[in-house]
Amino acid sequence: MKKLIALLLVSLSMALPVQADDGIKVVYHLSEGLEQARNGLRNVSNHLSIDPKAKVVVVSHALGVDFMMEGAKDKAGNPFDVTVQELIAQGVVFRVC
Repeated sequence: MKKLIALLLVSLSMALPVQADDGIKVVYHLSEGLEQARNGLRNVSNHLSIDPKAKVVVVSHALGVDFMMEGAKDKAGNPFDVTVQELIAQGVVFRVC
């Protein structure tokens, strides 16, 4: 539990992998709005393309939850829900704090 609490403090730009008995676990932290979410979700996708067995949790709060709202789109008009559903299908867990 202490490892999880410590990981929640990690910023998006410094997602911290932890080696555990059952593989790599990492938490991505989103709190700064749609642009950070777009970049963060791309980073998660890239991470999984390199290590598909990684256990990934995306923790969002404050403006970081905006991308999960119904109809949310990035600056180019791309909906976030498609990417989120693709990541969920790969085992990514999304949490709101």
